Amino acid sequence: MLRKYLLLPVIIIIFISGCEKQDPLQKVFNEAEALETKIVQNYHSITACRKNYEQILIQAPERAYAPTACFKLGKLNEVLGHYEDAIAYYQKLLSTYPDNDIAADGLLSMARIYQFHLNKTDDAIQTYQQFLAFYPENSARADACLQQTNLLIREGNFTTAVENFKKFIKEFPDSKLKDDVYFRLGTLYEYQLKDSVEAASWYQLLIKEYPGSSWAQFAQHRLSKGGNNYEK
Repeated sequence: MLRKYLLLPVIIIIFISGCEKQDPLQKVFNEAEALETKIVQNYHSITACRKNYEQILIQAPERAYAPTACFKLGKLNEVLGHYEDAIAYYQKLLSTYPDNDIAADGLLSMARIYQFHLNKTDDAIQTYQQFLAFYPENSARADACLQQTNLLIREGNFTTAVENFKKFIKEFPDSKLKDDVYFRLGTLYEYQLKDSVEAASWYQLLIKEYPGSSWAQFAQHRLSKGGNNYEK
C-alpha cells in the first residue's frame, strides 16, 4: 500500500511533464487541417452545383426552374468573388427571362455588384434606374432608390439627388427613414446647393413631423446656429 502512495506523485509528475512537452500549436494545426478538408469538400460541392445548373440552362432552358438556375449561377459566382461572371449570368437572366419575377432580383444584384465590389458608380446608377423603372411594385424599391441617391451624391449630382429624395418621400410616405431623408435634404440644400432658405424649410418640417427623432435635434442645432441665414 505504501508503495502505491509513493508511485502516485511520480505518475502525476510524468503526466504534467508530458503536457508541458506537447506543442501548444498542435491543436491549432489539427483544426486547420480539418477545416481544409471541409473547404475542399465544399469546393467540390459548389463545382458540382454549378455544373448541374449549367446543364439545365443548356438542355432545358424552357423549363420553369431554368430562370432560378440562371439566377443561382449568378449568386454562386458572386459568393466566389467572380463578379464579372456573376453579372454575365444576371444579364442572361434579364435577356432570356425578362418577365420572370426573379429577373428583378438579378438586376438588383447587378447594381449592388457595380456599387460595392467593382466600384463602377455610373453603371450602378444606371442599373438602379433600370430596376426602379422596370419594377414599380418590387419591395426593394425603397432601398434601391436610397442607394442610387447615395451614389448621385458621391458623384456630385446634387440636383438629381434632391429630386430622388423628394420622389422617395412621395412614394414611401410611411418609411422609417423619412426623417433621415428630411435631414439629408436640408443638408444638401444648405451645403451643396447653398440655399439656406430651402434648407430651413426641410429642417423645420423634420422638427414638426418627427420631434422625437435624433435628426430633429441636429436640425434644431443647425437652425439655431444659422440664425439670420435661414430667414426668408
